[in-house]
Amino acid sequence: MAKLRETVFILCLSLGIGCVIASTSYEVKAEEADCVGDKTCRRFPEGCATDGDCSIVTWRPVTTNTTETKIAIELRSSTEAGYIALGFGRFSQMKDADVYYCTSGGVFGTAAMKAMHAPPDAMPLENGMVLNKISQVNARINCQFERRMSVTKPDSVNEYDYDISKETFHILVADGPFQDALQYHDWREVTDTKVNFTSKFGTQPASTTSTAGLSVSQSTVTAGSQTNSPVTTKSMPETTSSAMSSIPEIRALCSLLLPTVSLFWMR
Repeated sequence: MAKLRETVFILCLSLGIGCVIASTSYEVKAEEADCVGDKTCRRFPEGCATDGDCSIVTWRPVTTNTTETKIAIELRSSTEAGYIALGFGRFSQMKDADVYYCTSGGVFGTAAMKAMHAPPDAMPLENGMVLNKISQVNARINCQFERRMSVTKPDSVNEYDYDISKETFHILVADGPFQDALQYHDWREVTDTKVNFTSKFGTQPASTTSTAGLSVSQSTVTAGSQTNSPVTTKSMPETTSSAMSSIPEIRALCSLLLPTVSLFWMR
């Protein structure tokens, strides 16, 4: 988390508010600062704090050089895990779900879940799929990729067009161990209601319930590429990105420190 002592001091002066920055630094959570504009965030499980005990799914629209609109997705695991997986579900279970996953070893893949309590089918990565990054921050997996709005995959009956620009889907999230392959999950959640991915609805935690198991086979791609060829990318360590505080937060902080300032000048 980025420490903002100098930033707070400068902004206090620009606002005409006298402040003394104490030795305890004021910090802004990166996930809070990130979820602005057209970027939507959901945290799992419901009611979790934002200081590291949440799994986070974020998304926002992106436009390519060909003017095609895609959805940029970021996954962050809540704890140290072998993998984190995301599913777009037609139902509040893994059956008939469009699944994507990232591992701590740098593997990114996709699968189709056709049935309950059965291994999913590994799928080639769709044309237009782009992996931007897989990294780890404090042992938490951070994965960023882009998906076309419409992806066709086999389901329990035939094939289904998972078009998030025209239809709503449940968000399914799971994580678990990785030992030469993805293992049965340790944790999983699903949203109670379907989500509209083309309409921003805020950054509050999702209402979640448990769902069925997830264990996914591998089909991979290198970071930054746009291909359906299987490849593995190396996971690289990353330092946590900096974040800027909002003006109301700074005003509140300075108002709390004003009595300290008065006592300081009275001495």
